[in-house]
Amino acid sequence: MVGKEGNPVSGIQCVVVVLGVFDRTTGDALFGVVNQPFHHRSEDQVESDGSKAWSGRALWGASLGAERFHSPQLKTLCRPLLAESDNVDRSSCLTVVGSRSEDPAVLERLSSARSPSIRFVPCSGAAYKALCVVTGEADAYVLTRPSTYKWDTCGVHGIFRALGGHLLCANIAVSNPSLSWSELEVKYHSPCAEKSESFAKQWCNSSGLIAFRSPDVASHIIKALAH
Repeated sequence: MVGKEGNPVSGIQCVVVVLGVFDRTTGDALFGVVNQPFHHRSEDQVESDGSKAWSGRALWGASLGAERFHSPQLKTLCRPLLAESDNVDRSSCLTVVGSRSEDPAVLERLSSARSPSIRFVPCSGAAYKALCVVTGEADAYVLTRPSTYKWDTCGVHGIFRALGGHLLCANIAVSNPSLSWSELEVKYHSPCAEKSESFAKQWCNSSGLIAFRSPDVASHIIKALAH
C-alpha cells in the first residue's frame, strides 16, 4: 500500500536490509548501513515486461567518540509521511510510526496528547519504521511490545547516533523519567534474558523502543505515554 504522496506504509517498498556494528564493551551502536532495494521505480531502466525497474538507495552513519559522519543526502531528506488528504499541519501535529499490533491503551494515550497532538501511522517492518524517522518522514517510532530484535535495530541506531538522535528503551523511559538519554539507550552487547530462554528471546528489545532525532519530540511522547 502506498499513500497519496508516494510514501509506502506496507508492501515491497518497506523491505530494508540492515548492517550494524556495536562496541562489544559498552554495547553502543557505532555504525550502520541501511539498504532499501525497492525505494522507487527507475525512469531510465525497464523490466522485461516493460514496467519500470526498481531502484534502491543506501544510507549510512557512524558515531566514533566525538566524531560523527553520515550520508550527505540525510541533510536534505525531510518528507511528510501522511497523505495530503489528511490535511495535517506538522507544526501542530507529530507523526509517530508504529506497529499495527500496538497496545490499544498506548494508542489512546498518544491520541490524547495535545500541543502538539500526535498522529499514529501503522507501518510494516521494524527497520523501515526507524528509517522513516532517520529520513524525516516521521517524527518518532514508538513500540512498547518486545517484538523486535537487536539485529533489527543496531544498524539504524548507528545512523541515529550519527545524526544526534537516540533509540531508547521505551518502557524504562516511561517508568524512569529522571534517567538520561544515554542511560536509556538500547544496548547490544548482552542478552536481556537468561540463556535458558530461546535465542530470539535473549536478544529481543524487551523494553520496547522510542526512536527519535529531536529530544523535544521524545520528551513529549514519553510524557504522553506516562499519563
